[in-house]
Amino acid sequence: FLPTMKAGSKVKIEGLESEAGKLLNGLEGVVDHYSERNERYAISLPGESELKMIKPTNLRNTVPGEDSIDSPVFSGEEEMIEHLKLLGMPPSMLEGLTAAQKKSMWEMTQKQSILERAKRAVGIEALEETKFKDVDGVYAWKDAGDKVVIEVTGCTGKVRCDLQHDSIHIQHEDSVILNGSLFQHIAPKESKWEQSNDGKLVLELHKLQKMRWLGVTR
Repeated sequence: FLPTMKAGSKVKIEGLESEAGKLLNGLEGVVDHYSERNERYAISLPGESELKMIKPTNLRNTVPGEDSIDSPVFSGEEEMIEHLKLLGMPPSMLEGLTAAQKKSMWEMTQKQSILERAKRAVGIEALEETKFKDVDGVYAWKDAGDKVVIEVTGCTGKVRCDLQHDSIHIQHEDSVILNGSLFQHIAPKESKWEQSNDGKLVLELHKLQKMRWLGVTR
């Protein structure tokens, strides 16, 4: 089973048949995490200090339009892989994914917006340079063909950038601005970053393959 609800999703418990479970039916809570060992979601309930382990079939997403186990975008891993190919990911990269990477991709692709992008995308060629895409007001990025450009504002003090072939870490003084794994690998030695006097941090991540960029981190 591949979990389709992310941490923070609001859910309602229903259909439990045990005496203790019946007391939980109808209660609404928030997903804390998914336990692969127990094959259950850990649910945080108001006023309860202990997380409740609930089967996916006994949970219903209560927020319209939010990713839900009731209506997953893809029916399974195989269909997800095919759509990722449409998004521009080479088969060689997809075949080498670990179980953890597949799980992360599954969670990301259970969004209708990603599916719409897959329908519009054809082949593996990189997009022409596009406008910057803002990400939660934290940073902005754009696909510039053979590289990805990232702009981060508000970096007036000491900044540390750690670029690896599969990850990126940006720290401004004592705060972590950006930290995560990269879906597509980069060439760290060819990549570079520069901090301007007005507090703007500009990074150029050079791609190992000229292909569409799905996003900066996951």
